[in-house]
Amino acid sequence: MTIVPSSGSGSSHPAGRRGRVNWTISNSAGRPMTEQMHFIVENEALAKALAHLDGVVRKVLTIPILTHLVLEAVTSTEILVRASNLDCEMEAWLPARVLTPGETALPGEALITVSKRLTKGGQLELTAGDGHAQLVSGSSKWHLRTLPAEDFPARQSGSNPVEFSMSAAELRAMLKAVAYAAAPPKSDRMFLKGIHLQVVNSKLVTVAADGNRLATRPCPLPDGAAAMPSITVPTEAADTIVALLKDLDGDARLAVSQQLIELRLPNLRFASLLVGGAFPDYRRVTPANLGADAKVQVRALAEAVARVDVVRLSDAEKRTPILRFAIADGAIHLEAGAADRMRAVETVEAKTNGRPISFGINAGFLADALAALPNDSALGVQQREKAQAVLLTVEERPGEAHVVMPAALPIGLNPSPSTQGEHHHESSSSDV
Repeated sequence: MTIVPSSGSGSSHPAGRRGRVNWTISNSAGRPMTEQMHFIVENEALAKALAHLDGVVRKVLTIPILTHLVLEAVTSTEILVRASNLDCEMEAWLPARVLTPGETALPGEALITVSKRLTKGGQLELTAGDGHAQLVSGSSKWHLRTLPAEDFPARQSGSNPVEFSMSAAELRAMLKAVAYAAAPPKSDRMFLKGIHLQVVNSKLVTVAADGNRLATRPCPLPDGAAAMPSITVPTEAADTIVALLKDLDGDARLAVSQQLIELRLPNLRFASLLVGGAFPDYRRVTPANLGADAKVQVRALAEAVARVDVVRLSDAEKRTPILRFAIADGAIHLEAGAADRMRAVETVEAKTNGRPISFGINAGFLADALAALPNDSALGVQQREKAQAVLLTVEERPGEAHVVMPAALPIGLNPSPSTQGEHHHESSSSDV
């Protein structure tokens, strides 16, 4: 959509002078209209509400109505703005002075862009009718084409939802802690492309997995959630929920059914369809916590992993980021690269149980898991049997588990700890 300035006073003004500019986004600006909706809203309230809805509005013209936002003025003091992309929808209520009640659908991208340009402390007056809308704020004026609000998808609802409230901060933390392990968008494992929520042993548990790694975090079961069905929330919807809960104090209200999850906040509602298919039984592949083979500070290990991974980032071919992870002699030894190419070695002090182990592991997977944990925590690393999954835990979060499958070591990478003749960096974790 092309936006061009148009006004009787011209489209440019001498430096230092302020002029009136009317921005036209239709070829029918100025046409008299029959007023079907009219309201006045604060600029900042509108901008804040539309910022939330931005991620839901479609930008591609496959279905034109989905690129629009529906505005409904049904009371004298409030308007409702709705966005939908058929997979998820969002509604925001904001205070306004409604002069003529009504509803219409306005181009979402244009309206959101306008809201970002509005002057703080000012107001926007919107009048709609006859397939067009006029927006006026201060010396600026916009004319937009509209579509009938009745063409917009109907509000989604689940059958027999289980409704309950829980701490907004707790819900956000549970989703963030496991999100990294969800299958990527290009994965053909559709049932893993999201975060699974399940009630297990009087706890609410979030789980994500992609076949190579798994993360799970529990919390005490919220009141009223015992009958909640097991569901998988799409990754994009989970990210939206995390964003909406940022800096929110108090509780969030959830309504969960077999078809839909709804997040209900003051003046805002978000709903998403769910991922189909049965989520695997994560408990069968999560190793039992039998005691760590090594304990090390999360930050110290994360920084060491980042340093040895430099050899891959500096490699023009960007080979698979597999490093050797070995526990021996009161330390964790990391090695990346190969003898005939660039190579890096790290030694990180750790508390070990005297049982030497060594395995290959994807540096990126390990780094993602470490990033989800508190930097100053003592990390427990456990591998009970060769080729079995590696379990990462921290005492501050009982029940939380991060699991990474080992990987075959590249040719040329030592299968056991050896730093003879190699320059290496020693990291201390003496505060663990």
